[in-house]
Amino acid sequence: MKTRRRKYRNIFRDAKGRWWLDYRTPSGKRRRKLAGKSKADADRMLRQIRTSVDVGEFVDSARAPGFTDYLKIFMERYGQHKASWRDGESRVAKFKAHFGNARLSKITTADIENYRIARLAEPDARDEKSTLALATIDREVTMLRSMLSKAVKWQFIAKNPASAVEDYVGDGEGKRERFLSNEEIRTLLAATKRTRSTLLRPSSISRSKPECGKANCSRCAGRM
Repeated sequence: MKTRRRKYRNIFRDAKGRWWLDYRTPSGKRRRKLAGKSKADADRMLRQIRTSVDVGEFVDSARAPGFTDYLKIFMERYGQHKASWRDGESRVAKFKAHFGNARLSKITTADIENYRIARLAEPDARDEKSTLALATIDREVTMLRSMLSKAVKWQFIAKNPASAVEDYVGDGEGKRERFLSNEEIRTLLAATKRTRSTLLRPSSISRSKPECGKANCSRCAGRM
C-alpha cells in the first residue's frame, strides 16, 4: 500500500488541524516542530529556520539541556568565577525550585513573569510580615537574564526569554531625592569658580536647595 504523498514539502497538517514542520538540521537530524494553526504560520517558521541555516545562526532547540542541567554547565563555565553567583546560592535554589529541569528552549517570557508573581507572594526572609522588595526580584530577574544570555551565546537556545521582562523598579523610582547642604553648596560653588566651563555653575545651582527651604527664592539665590 502506497503512503499518501504530502501536498507541501517540509509542512503537514495533523488530524486536529494543526500545522507542523518536518525538516532536517544541518547535521542531518530529522526534526518535527509544531508551527501553529495556519499554513502561513508554518511557512513563516520554515523561512526563519532556513534563513538561520544560511547565515550560520541555526540553533537546534531539541538539543537544549534542562534548566537544572544547564545551571551546572553555566556555573562551571562562568558562574563560579563571579562573586554574585558564588554568593547567590539561595537565589539559585529558588530558580531550581520554580523551573525544575524544564527544557531550556521551552521556557518562555510568561514563565519568567510567573516566577516574579510567585516571588511577590512570598514573605521577606528577614521580616516575615513584609513582602519581598521589588528591587530584590529585579536583581533575581537580572541574574536569570544574564544566565540565559549565555545560553544564547553558547547556542543552546535561539532567543533569551528574559529580555522582554521589564524591571519593576525603573531608573530613579523608589530613590529619595537629596539636596545639598549649605556647606556642600559653598564647597561646590567654590570649586566651579576655578573651572572654565560655562555650563557647570548653573547646573550646580539648580541642584541645590535654598537656605530658607523655599523653591525659587531670589534672596537665597543671591547669597549663593
